[in-house]
Amino acid sequence: MVDPSAPSGDPLAEWPPPVPAPASGYGPIPVAAPAAPPAPQGSHVYAAGSGYPPYPAPHTVGPALVGPEPSVKPPVLSTVSLVAAIVGFLVSFPAAALGVVFGVAAVCFGFVAVRREPRARGRSLAGIIVGFVAITFAALAYLVVLAIDAIGAAAVSR
Repeated sequence: MVDPSAPSGDPLAEWPPPVPAPASGYGPIPVAAPAAPPAPQGSHVYAAGSGYPPYPAPHTVGPALVGPEPSVKPPVLSTVSLVAAIVGFLVSFPAAALGVVFGVAAVCFGFVAVRREPRARGRSLAGIIVGFVAITFAALAYLVVLAIDAIGAAAVSR
C-alpha cells in the first residue's frame, strides 16, 4: 500500500494545496455553511416534482401606456433633397438643364428640411451639398458644350 503522506512525482497529488496557517494573533477563518433556500410563503405552491417556482403572472399595462404609439414623422423632405441631388448629379453632364433643375430642387428641399426636420440634419445637408455640386457640374457641362460648339463653328468657317 502507498503512504498518502509520501511525496510523489505527480504535481496534482497534493491537490488541493494545504491552507496556510493564519497570521499570529488571529484564529482560523470561519467557514459558513450555505444558507438553505427560504420556505414558500402564502399560496405560492411549487409545481409538482419540479423543484422550481412557477412563472410569475404577466405584467399588466398601466393606463399611461394604453393607446397608439406616438407618431414619428419620417424625414421626407431631406430624403427628397438627397435623391434629387443624386439624380441631378448623375444627369448633369448628359443633360445640363435637367442637372440644374434637379440641383436647384435639391438645394431648396434641403434648406426647408434643415428647419423642419432637425433629426435628419445630416441627410438634408448632404442634399444641399450634392445639389450645389450638381448645379456646378451642369454649368461646367454647358460651358464645355458651348466651347466645343464655338470651336466647331470656327473650324467650319475657315
